[in-house]
Amino acid sequence: MKKLNWAFSIAIALSGVLAHAESDRPLGIQDDSVKLVELPNQPSRLVFGDGREATLMVSKDTIAQVNVPFKITENNCAPSARAPRCTYTMNLARSFANYLWTKNPDASRLGQPLIVSYGGDQNQPVNPQDIITTNYTKFASPNTPNSLTADTITCDQMDWLPQGQQREQNVTMKLWSGEVMTANSESDMNENQAFFTYGDLTWQRQGNKLTLKNIKQLNTIVLFPALTDTSMIIMDDRGQECQISSAGSLKALNGVGSSPSTELVDIAPPSLRIRQTPNLKFSLDYPLNQVNGGKYIK
Repeated sequence: MKKLNWAFSIAIALSGVLAHAESDRPLGIQDDSVKLVELPNQPSRLVFGDGREATLMVSKDTIAQVNVPFKITENNCAPSARAPRCTYTMNLARSFANYLWTKNPDASRLGQPLIVSYGGDQNQPVNPQDIITTNYTKFASPNTPNSLTADTITCDQMDWLPQGQQREQNVTMKLWSGEVMTANSESDMNENQAFFTYGDLTWQRQGNKLTLKNIKQLNTIVLFPALTDTSMIIMDDRGQECQISSAGSLKALNGVGSSPSTELVDIAPPSLRIRQTPNLKFSLDYPLNQVNGGKYIK
């Protein structure tokens, strides 16, 4: 299996989406001259001891719909059924986020991103964070606004479903787990390891189409469908578990929504916290932790 591609780098950008506790705490630094302030119903802010403030801002969402092949490779739920031709349709929204100056005695800096200065001409602007939202984000954060259309699976025939669910309006998957090739820290070998794990998925059936209605368990911090090259689906067939092996391709996400507007025009909603923007957190946290070198933010 190939190494993680662009789609997984986007997925990693979502890695903090399950943790969004509100806080008022130092940003991992010893010097309390700047604090991360995240209060209920207020946007994330950086408040500096000298009175300056920077507020988390976002660009307008770019909405994209992606059709990804969904292939049944092995099926012991319906072993006599021919392999269907299926398409997984997913919807995602992409935008950018960054902290912009909203209070600064230098009027030319208002509305501009922060710059980390290392002294002399060594100035490094803080780059915006790519924000990806999917339909799975809705189930991880049900209180966060999400207007994306539900994901669907559409097939040319539905005989691949277990016999006990052939006539059901709601089709359930007890487990859907996707694997990717990653390094095993113990063996130092590349192995297939679970990357997406979802439990108790409910799909509403209308003819040859399944529409995602609910997910009760999300044992992952990566909020994409498990459309890896290798995935496993556990279903119930009249009280007995059965297994379906499937394959998709997250490569289809390459380049999707690659050019959203980078103009940060809106204050970020209170649901977007710095833990959901790991690149921003790293850019701000690391330089400020250094005690030497005269680093500061301007």
